[in-house]
Amino acid sequence: MQIGFEPGARFADESWVLCPVHDTVDRQWQHLSFFEHSCYLHCSVPRITTTDGKVRTVEYNPPANPDKKSKQSYSKLVTICKKLEY
Repeated sequence: MQIGFEPGARFADESWVLCPVHDTVDRQWQHLSFFEHSCYLHCSVPRITTTDGKVRTVEYNPPANPDKKSKQSYSKLVTICKKLEY
């Protein structure tokens, strides 16, 4: 399964400021297998240029006590995943 993002997309940094994409890093994770079929997630993970000029990899780490913004981000992620075709 390939996961990506729209050209021109912006991603939030640690202070929730939307930042432009600098470049991407290709990553791969093995997901749960379906019977004898292996499932791999392939993702072009964006790296952003933050407001202080540093280049950072975008990470999604849901907090233990999510606030409104992280709940909205997770909700958007779930919506995107539901739209993906297998």
